[in-house]
Amino acid sequence: MIYPAAMFIEMGQDSLTGLSEEQRAHQMKELFSAIGVKTTGEFGDGYLLGLQTARVILAGSVALAKAGINPDELL
Repeated sequence: MIYPAAMFIEMGQDSLTGLSEEQRAHQMKELFSAIGVKTTGEFGDGYLLGLQTARVILAGSVALAKAGINPDELL
């Protein structure tokens, strides 16, 4: 398993403030669909942070840039 560097997690945390309530609700709905249980609190917050951290990492991907893929459209 590969763990993201702390700076990526921090950048993900900082960018969470930019998510709209609609985006948050949609992502929590996806989580519910995946695990079958409505979640709130720390587990849901951790899921949102994980997605944002992945977005931050993908935003800096040279491979995606070379392929012409917009990282915002992946997650």
